[in-house]
Amino acid sequence: EPWLISDSKAKTIILCKLTLSIHLLIPRNSSVTVHKAWKILKDHFHRNDISSQFVIRRHIQALHMKDAQDASNYVGQHIS
Repeated sequence: EPWLISDSKAKTIILCKLTLSIHLLIPRNSSVTVHKAWKILKDHFHRNDISSQFVIRRHIQALHMKDAQDASNYVGQHIS
């Protein structure tokens, strides 16, 4: 079916832009549509509860960046 081909292409484009750890959130099942993949990502990242804020704060406090190279390495690890 044409929609299935388009859906598969769209899902492939999205998955190619994700880091490996985030890519693993999306099941490799062919029944997972691009809409479902977006929903999985939204549900994972669209959180602003207290525990998420604590994790982010703890992670930022653990950073001991000394110079621009450290910052570049950090950004490179977290932005693809």
